[in-house]
Amino acid sequence: MYDQFLCSYHRSWLASSPQAALAHLQQCMHSGGYLRQQGAWRQALPYLGCAYETAELLLDCPEVDARVAATELTSAAMLLADTYCQLSQPQLGLRVYRQCLLRLTEKYQKPDSDYPRLRRCITLLKDRLTEQLNQTPLQIISKPAPRQSRAFLH
Repeated sequence: MYDQFLCSYHRSWLASSPQAALAHLQQCMHSGGYLRQQGAWRQALPYLGCAYETAELLLDCPEVDARVAATELTSAAMLLADTYCQLSQPQLGLRVYRQCLLRLTEKYQKPDSDYPRLRRCITLLKDRLTEQLNQTPLQIISKPAPRQSRAFLH
């Protein structure tokens, strides 16, 4: 599976252009969601991965409301993690949940954070992570995730 979905060029461009990043995020979420509805899990993965990485960039963007960025990141993480699970890669789904929790927890500790919304996002992700851990056999959890770096958007 993928380790990185955005290439360095597009990552830099989206990080410096919040409006383009928001539009890209919405387009990727729409396309990925549509493909998921069709059961095209493998085709949905790159779109949802790009959405997740774009939302992660927006979390640190001062021009974007942190509440919106946290909500979008949480939504993208849940869809991406579930898509990995549908592709029989639950360890990658667990990694997405953990990574997202770490990012939101870092943001939650900043004094200017919107605590109620971030707290709800963190709680939701913790619940999903716990649910996924309860469904994932231990031998799968202990295997290291494949390390393939392949940028989807280049």
